[in-house]
Formats: sequence, structure tokens, C-alpha cells
Amino acid sequence: IGMEIPSTAVDVTGVVLTYVKDGVTIHQLVPISIVDATAGIGGATDKVANVTTADGKIFVDSEGEAVVVYNTSGQVVSKVIVNGAARIAVLAGQTYIVKVGQKVVKVFVK
Repeated sequence: IGMEIPSTAVDVTGVVLTYVKDGVTIHQLVPISIVDATAGIGGATDKVANVTTADGKIFVDSEGEAVVVYNTSGQVVSKVIVNGAARIAVLAGQTYIVKVGQKVVKVFVK
């Protein structure tokens, strides 16, 4: 789009192209605009350390906080109130955004 590659965090708006070349499906992001990064999920303050993953599950340890799990399309996958330890089943091989109260973390679930 006529810009140098930025060296700082940016928000990219674009279109994902999907096509097959030589029998291989290829996904390509075509940027439309690039602007300075803004805050992530509304109201999120910082990262949270009490979130782990394993075996297609997200584990959260929290007391009385709302836990919202988003997929990379921004859709809510799970929304629960956690008192103690919780296990949230999700699709393996995916990246998720987990918001615990006002804290947020991105995780990859194997």
C-alpha cells in the first residue's frame, strides 16, 4: 500500500485472499490500511498469568471473574464466571484471546 514496513506495533486492516496454486491452498493478507496500534479488546488492561493450555483446553484459575474466550475472528467462543479453576474445551490447533476480568492474554491451544 505504498508504505515502509513499520518497526512498531500497528493495526492492519485488510482482505484475506485464498487460492490454490499447484494443489496447495494459500492464504494471503492484502493490507488496505495500516495505522498506529490501539488498545486490544475493550477495557483490557494487561496480560494475565493464570491462563494455560493443553490437550484442546484452556485452563483458567480465577476468583469470581468473568472469563471470555474469543477466536481470531472476534467471535465469542465461551463466556463463564470462574470461581477457582476452570477448564474450557476449544478446538485444538487454534489461537484464542482470553479475557479474565480486565486482563487479556493470547494463547495457542495444541
